[in-house]
Amino acid sequence: SLHLPTCDTNEDGTCDNADGSLMLQCDVGLDNSFCPVTPLGGRTRPPATRGGAVVTVGSGTIVIEQSEVTIPITLDAPTNAMGAINVIVTYDETVVDVAACHAAVDSAFDEGYCNANHAGEVRFNGVVADGVTGKDMVVGTITFERGPPVMTDTTIPLPVRIQTFSDPNGATLPVTGVAGQLTVQAIPLAVTPAEFTATPRNPEVLVA
Repeated sequence: SLHLPTCDTNEDGTCDNADGSLMLQCDVGLDNSFCPVTPLGGRTRPPATRGGAVVTVGSGTIVIEQSEVTIPITLDAPTNAMGAINVIVTYDETVVDVAACHAAVDSAFDEGYCNANHAGEVRFNGVVADGVTGKDMVVGTITFERGPPVMTDTTIPLPVRIQTFSDPNGATLPVTGVAGQLTVQAIPLAVTPAEFTATPRNPEVLVA
């Protein structure tokens, strides 16, 4: 059978010919918004984005005059009401450290947590009992601080992995993750003129 284990491919509450047609399209490489990430033919495709939900990691720069910068993680969910989200933002721990994180910053969230105790990643979740749609909702923030000194300006990616994105009833919703980036400016080494201190000679002692 070309049907997935869940026959209701288009989530309209029925299992009918429309579901079969959608899967047939996927099987021959005609992408539609209901194609699985790894279709039956073994070809890999990016996740579908039906509904237009997007989780975006912001970008920023730790400039010479600063030791840290705060990056937001935002959600655009214009169509399907989101009830739960769980995402992981990864970073290069050899370049920066995490000074703090805050979850469910936006008032749209009922509750949420963040965990920065895992090297190289920060985990966020959030729930909204009645579901929510909207734009630029802040899932959380990460405050990065300088790590070991860098010799040149260094830019690292901030990818996001979406673990859970569902409606209030627990049904998975399609969503796309957009990575950010963080630039750390190098602090020039202070160059000071060498200080030369003349060593005084011992005074001569005249003997009569």
